[in-house]
Amino acid sequence: SGTVIGLGFMFDSPYILILGVLLAPVMAPIVGTSLGIILGSTRYFFRSLGGFLVGAFLAILGGSLAGLITRLLPPADLLQVTQHAQVRWAAFVVIAIGAALTTIFLVQERRHPGIPSVAVSYGLYMPLAATGFGLGSGIPHLWPDGLVLFAIHLAWAALVGAITLAFMGFRPLTVFGYSIGGVVALLAVILLIAFFGAGLAVQG
Repeated sequence: SGTVIGLGFMFDSPYILILGVLLAPVMAPIVGTSLGIILGSTRYFFRSLGGFLVGAFLAILGGSLAGLITRLLPPADLLQVTQHAQVRWAAFVVIAIGAALTTIFLVQERRHPGIPSVAVSYGLYMPLAATGFGLGSGIPHLWPDGLVLFAIHLAWAALVGAITLAFMGFRPLTVFGYSIGGVVALLAVILLIAFFGAGLAVQG
C-alpha cells in the first residue's frame, strides 16, 4: 500500500493513490486502541498501537522506495504529495466518520468495515507514505511534517473511536481509562499547535 501510494505521489496521480489506499489493511488496530482507552488497559492499548505502528513503518518504507526512484527519474509536479503533508480540515471530518463507522461495524459484527476503514486508511497512510517519499527523495518538509500529521490523525481516529464506544455503552472501568483518553486528546491538540508553529517558523 505504501509503495503504491508513493508511486501515486511520484506520478502525481490521484487514481494510483486511491488504489494504494484500497490495498491498505482494515483499520481494526485503531478500534483496538480505542478499546484500550475505554478499558483503561495499557497492555491492550499499546499492543494494538504497536501492531498498527509495524504496518505504519512498512508504509513509510514503501513510500521511501518510491521516493528513491524519483532521484533517477524526473518527477511530475508533485502536487499530491505536498497536499497530503499539510493539515486539511476535511481530512478530520473524513477520518471521524470512517473511525466511527469502522468501530460500529466491528463491534456489531454485522457488516464488514471495509468501506469506512478505507476512509481511515486514507487519513493515516497518505501522510505516512508522504513521510517516506520525502525521506527517499530528499524533498524538504515532507519528512517531519508528514509524520507529525500522521500522529495527529492517529490520535484523532483513536479518540473518535473511543467516543463512539462510549456512546455504544462502553464505559471506562477505571479512572485510568478517562486519564489515557484525556492524554490522547491533549496529545492531538499539542501536535496540532506544534505543526502550525513549525510551519510558520519554516515559512519565516
